[in-house]
Amino acid sequence: MHSHRGATWPRALARQFTHPLAVLLLLAAALAYVAGTVPLAWAILIVIGLNAGFAFLQERQAGRAVEALGRYLPPQARVRRSGLVRTVPAADIVPGDVVLLDEGDRVPADGRLVSGDLELDVSALTGESAPVERLADVVDSAARVLDSPVLVFSGTGCVGGSAEAVVHATGSHTEIGRIAPGLSADLIALRSRP
Repeated sequence: MHSHRGATWPRALARQFTHPLAVLLLLAAALAYVAGTVPLAWAILIVIGLNAGFAFLQERQAGRAVEALGRYLPPQARVRRSGLVRTVPAADIVPGDVVLLDEGDRVPADGRLVSGDLELDVSALTGESAPVERLADVVDSAARVLDSPVLVFSGTGCVGGSAEAVVHATGSHTEIGRIAPGLSADLIALRSRP
């Protein structure tokens, strides 16, 4: 896997120099050079280099964040589509799908319970060590989204019960997806410690 990454990083860096804005700035640098304002041409080239470097680093960090997020998601989940229950890759779940959750499952996407009740381990999101209860038929009066008694969140674990939830957010739009860049930085920092 590392050799694949090693083979693609030069291409990812080169892509930053072929971005339309970078090409436009390269043309501006060439014109400045031809016009005899060599210091301006060099300044533009330095800006292009810095911009490409920062964009490349951000892209790599985003890739690490996606990897970190992927470790919290199950590979597959059971969904009800058009009245039929089927097992699909978690990455194929879309808003509007009805996800079937049972004890031992990891929630694949953020959703609202439509039936049943669950006990969830939400420690990945809140740090709470005790499981929390989620019920389909209660009034949602929580001040914070994470405290809602009717919502389930991607990456949390079902420690009891069974329920069905309508998906309203997937991937980077989930609660854990929003914190994944921070998780990625924390994981990298932990791995680098002796």
